[in-house]
Amino acid sequence: MHILEIIAKGTYIIFSICAGCATYIYITVGIGGDTFIGICFFAITCIFAMLLYKVWQWICYVSSSPANSQPAHVHPVPFQKRISHGAVQHQENDIENSLTAECGVCTVQEEAKPEEKSASDRSIQNEIAIKNAKDKVSKDFVRFLPEEEMDTLLCIIDDYAHKRMPTNSIDLPLSQLNGMTIIDLYHFGWNIWFLLKPMRRRTTCHFLKKAFPSVLREISENTIYAKMTIDYGAFSIKLIEKEENRR
Repeated sequence: MHILEIIAKGTYIIFSICAGCATYIYITVGIGGDTFIGICFFAITCIFAMLLYKVWQWICYVSSSPANSQPAHVHPVPFQKRISHGAVQHQENDIENSLTAECGVCTVQEEAKPEEKSASDRSIQNEIAIKNAKDKVSKDFVRFLPEEEMDTLLCIIDDYAHKRMPTNSIDLPLSQLNGMTIIDLYHFGWNIWFLLKPMRRRTTCHFLKKAFPSVLREISENTIYAKMTIDYGAFSIKLIEKEENRR
């Protein structure tokens, strides 16, 4: 509430009370009326004074209203015609920005399609690499493993390709592997690492110990790492390729 309005209202309330008191004194002292009638006239005077204040306030509001200050011959302009040139320009800019944003979204979506295609291609290539690794290793192991263990071997390769420790293992000693040697297992570890490379070579050594716990139980991971590519001694599984810089 404005400070001037507060002052005006407070002044008028004081004036109303003074008028009421004057009326009360006049009724009780001036004409000899009793106290009850004096109180009633006091209240009536205050109410009447407040009504006068409200009427005065309403008259001031009406006289200061913008609608009354407008010339009679001026007709209101429809809302659509009162839009300024700046507002029209602003609206056009909003529409242009909206279209630009939509085009930007379309561009982002169109640019995302090659990435999705590339990811799909990589997934297909990985699946092909896993299949080739399974085919290659199956041919190497078919002479050593019992038929019922071949599915376990394929599961081991699949776990390795997907960066998992083996969920199944071939827990047979060398005596039951039809002439397989320790070097054959070393070469097997190198070959699957070279074909797939889902993890580091040292992690691959740990994987091998989990996959063939009976054969490699007493052999350390450092030994496996150092002898994965030896090409001397008794072995049947050949190395796919040697790399100059071993990891």
